[in-house]
Amino acid sequence: MKKTKKHLDKNLFTARTKMMDIHEGESLVVLINEQDAWHHGITSMDKISLIYDDKEFVFDVDLSDTFVQR
Repeated sequence: MKKTKKHLDKNLFTARTKMMDIHEGESLVVLINEQDAWHHGITSMDKISLIYDDKEFVFDVDLSDTFVQR
């Protein structure tokens, strides 16, 4: 299925990011507030991509209701 621009825009949102020295195995992980994740349809089994300086990075998702403030 080809994704249209309208479909892609629906899945995009802007968030503040902060690098932290937390290790969870070998994979790269993004911590997201549980309520924010629910609002955007993201679960802990998902992968997300972050775009920074025109480069795309793919991360596993982990959710938190205390460590990451809303």
